[in-house]
Amino acid sequence: MVVYCAALPENLVESTLFCHQKGAFTGATQKQCGLIKQADGGTLFLDEVGELPLGMQKAFLRVLEDRQFRPVGGKSEVRSNFRLVAATNQNLEVLVKQGGFREDLLFR
Repeated sequence: MVVYCAALPENLVESTLFCHQKGAFTGATQKQCGLIKQADGGTLFLDEVGELPLGMQKAFLRVLEDRQFRPVGGKSEVRSNFRLVAATNQNLEVLVKQGGFREDLLFR
């Protein structure tokens, strides 16, 4: 599963990655399986990971640590076991110093 982080609309990043339940927000007319769940048992490739918004970096860090997440509008945790590959053309160490990327995510 390939995720091009730079093309993710900021208002839809969470539901695109973590799934959403029907009625979770305006326009959510049906349950949607997110990309992290779709990668279960396989590989998730985050292309241009440096473009991932800071709020999503924190949420994604939790997924890496616990291998579970809560879909938008969901009441229970969902598990996903995947291998992560990430790439970017940005210098993440510089972004960390500038406050644009989480140091703990870079470490992992």
